[in-house]
Amino acid sequence: MREYASADGHIFAVAWQGQFAPDLQQVLGQYFDQYSAAVKANKATYVGRRPLNLKLQGLIVQMNGYMRAYHFRAYIPQQVPAGVKQEELW
Repeated sequence: MREYASADGHIFAVAWQGQFAPDLQQVLGQYFDQYSAAVKANKATYVGRRPLNLKLQGLIVQMNGYMRAYHFRAYIPQQVPAGVKQEELW
């Protein structure tokens, strides 16, 4: 698990890579309910497997991979410091 923090110590992104998904309720904190509702809505409109790419109000969550090789990142776009490219947050 990697946490990305701004100069003032606020965490604006998390990224994770591994065999199993982390406890997303703990990782996302106050954003978990918003994430959970979006995942349920996403599943209702699509059947099958594909990368998860959620662009929510104030939060972006991306997850992809296959069994035992998952990649995950979540970040708050408005809090990403100037000069940090979103592609670097993996």
